[in-house]
Amino acid sequence: MGLLPSSILATALCVAPILFLWLVILLVIVFQSGWKATLETFGQTLWIILGLSGMIFVIMLGFYVIPLYVREALWIVFLGIMSILAFTTLIFSLSSLFNFITARPLVFDTANAKRGFVSIGKCKLRLERLFLSPIWIFLGYLKLADHNLDPKDYLYAAISVSIAIHNIAIAFDRFQIRENGIMSSTGQLVKWRQIVHYSWANNRSEMVLTLSTTRRLPFLKTVEMQFRREVYQIVREILREYMKKRDFAALAANPPGHSIMGGYETRMR
Repeated sequence: MGLLPSSILATALCVAPILFLWLVILLVIVFQSGWKATLETFGQTLWIILGLSGMIFVIMLGFYVIPLYVREALWIVFLGIMSILAFTTLIFSLSSLFNFITARPLVFDTANAKRGFVSIGKCKLRLERLFLSPIWIFLGYLKLADHNLDPKDYLYAAISVSIAIHNIAIAFDRFQIRENGIMSSTGQLVKWRQIVHYSWANNRSEMVLTLSTTRRLPFLKTVEMQFRREVYQIVREILREYMKKRDFAALAANPPGHSIMGGYETRMR
């Protein structure tokens, strides 16, 4: 097979799963929000699909030009990077699910039908995210169904399962206030005792809550959370109430002369 046909075929094989998932998401939006919202999403995301396809084609074209031994070396490096990303995704997804399950009772929740959340028993989640998980698990199973397996097949299966677990995790994720802290839309739980300072910012239709924390790792010390502007006053009052409770509890637990923190809020900018 020539250079151009090989590049086109490889591009089609890479783009096909992405295109399928994109069409599934559009189909879910049709049932949830109607044709108008679907067409808007189609117009907003079509350029991403086209740009990604073009980028993959250029990469594949260059990939088939270089010698075979260089190709194999690059493939090994690529698989190594994918393994690291899959493992990192798996750890963060499991952490998110653990926080959601173990966090104390709910005080305030931003999940509603307009944002695609549905209720299943006591759980509220996004069905389109949950729907993608079995597809990834099935793709992983297909890799292990062959009798002549090599290490790459196990790696592909592991990556598929990691993506499936990630989709399950983000099906539950949204901004929440719990009795023991604030949960971000990425599944991070910031406990009340970890908050040093917080500030507000207005970002079009959403509010941004920035938390400065006592966490040791630099990339976890500052946490940004976004939610709808119409619930800003409710969230602000709840934060003030729980921060005061925290400070009074700290005052009661410490010897005389201990002063409560106070002054931890910066107004909206």
